[in-house]
Amino acid sequence: MSKARSLANRSNDTISLSDYSPVGDGVTDDSVAVLAFLNAASGKTALVPGKTFYIGNAAGGALSVALANCNLIGVPGLSQFKFGITVATGGNCINFNNPSDVSIYGIVFNDGRTYATALAGATITANGNMKNVVFEKCTFTGTLINIQALCFFVNTSTSVNGTNVLNNVKVKNCFFNQVGNSAVTLMNRQPAANANRYTVCSGFYMQDNYATGLGTQGSYGMLISLDGFGIDWFIERNYLSGGYAQMIENTNFQSGHIKDNHIGACPAGCSFMSFNNTITNNYLTNIIISGNICDSPQTLQTNLTQMSNCVIENNYFSSTGAVPPVVINAVSNCQFRNNTYTSSGTNENVRMYAVQNNIFEGDQFVNTYATGGVATNIYSPSALTSVAASSGNKFIGCTFDNSVSSSNSAPLGFPDSAAVNNYAINCTFNKGTGGYNCVPPWTGASPSCYLVNPITNNASIFNLASTTIGIPDANYTYTSSDGLAANYFLITGSPTATRTITMPTLPGNLAFKNQTGQSVSILMGAGSQTIATNKTAVLCWNGTQMQRVTADN
Repeated sequence: MSKARSLANRSNDTISLSDYSPVGDGVTDDSVAVLAFLNAASGKTALVPGKTFYIGNAAGGALSVALANCNLIGVPGLSQFKFGITVATGGNCINFNNPSDVSIYGIVFNDGRTYATALAGATITANGNMKNVVFEKCTFTGTLINIQALCFFVNTSTSVNGTNVLNNVKVKNCFFNQVGNSAVTLMNRQPAANANRYTVCSGFYMQDNYATGLGTQGSYGMLISLDGFGIDWFIERNYLSGGYAQMIENTNFQSGHIKDNHIGACPAGCSFMSFNNTITNNYLTNIIISGNICDSPQTLQTNLTQMSNCVIENNYFSSTGAVPPVVINAVSNCQFRNNTYTSSGTNENVRMYAVQNNIFEGDQFVNTYATGGVATNIYSPSALTSVAASSGNKFIGCTFDNSVSSSNSAPLGFPDSAAVNNYAINCTFNKGTGGYNCVPPWTGASPSCYLVNPITNNASIFNLASTTIGIPDANYTYTSSDGLAANYFLITGSPTATRTITMPTLPGNLAFKNQTGQSVSILMGAGSQTIATNKTAVLCWNGTQMQRVTADN
């Protein structure tokens, strides 16, 4: 049994909730005592005993408190605020207003309210100016209430320049368990013309948290939403399991770090990241995404949207469902390094829309879907309305592995007629037994993707089989349909001068290795290309003309 302390002790720098005579049985409404305790906590170490304190309507609804220079300390897992405030149209449970130099440790915030319709508000909010605020080893739960667990509202208007400032705010080692909506929201909405819109919100850290069962009411269900503008933020070493929407949403927060997070088993439709510019059309820049593991056994998709000058490295993206593990939309001038993309479902590893001038270096694209489906590793379909096609991208030292697939799909697919000047340089192609070769035919005036020094295994960039064309010492017309299956031609014979081989207009990329002692000219339709002796060239017919896809080697 707790014992009330003397008045002299109460005036010291440490106070306890027990000083305010709560019952602490989880049933009796202790909201008046809790409010008085919180109002007295500034400038002190404030202790919360290991009991359950029910907060109902006795104090008039939500508790609003201004905290400064305070350490609010509970017993992790035992010190609990259980909320039962009547909900009609929404609302918060505790509002911490303008908190500064505040640490909240080891408190369970149990939103016991029942309301399935999405409401405005959160279980806990911090509002206004925030500096040096830490939530550590706290637990947030609220299975039956469709609002967010913890919100930081810095500035909330898109029409008025906000002057509130957030700096050095941390959420670490917390547990978000069966939250009806999302875990954390950081909001700093500003007019796009406000020159200070980023700098007023800087230094946010969400580290080493564990979340399970977010979005139990079927709305949102993300670990964190970065809503508005901010810089210098860190989402690191968090684990999400059982979320119903996504781990991270970002609108316009720049210069951040998303590192070493793990998203595990989640229901179908969950995604790792979604970068969407819902407030303005600014691009996300200078963001580092590294070391994350996305290996849900269900459908899992990462959406990278409207990004530039970012680094995406050492991540693992996996999906078993009917969507690609990664969709990249309107991304330019970014560096993708040493990422792994795997799919055992019926779709490609990466789908691109309007992806331009990026470098993919050392990435591995592995499709393990054995039969049917789309075994393409990279697929860039026709451009979205009013946006450019995927062009100017370089894949350097990447691996495209479709070795177990029998699908008639190409490892690199750029069917959009406007997609040009993409390069695969020193890449390895492990193709399956399907009919297409490394890059399907393009529909524009020039190749959509060039191959430079492809690394193959027994010509598996095309097919394991090859067709020999033995030419006499004269021009030759090739009429066999064997090449439709092989796509790889060995030219043999002993001509005494350059000879022309007239080919049928076969679709796709065709490789010709000239093993004669003379140059050979390949004629297809109205176009021709000459291949020097002992050289291999990859040619393609697009229905109008024939061009080289790779440099001779």
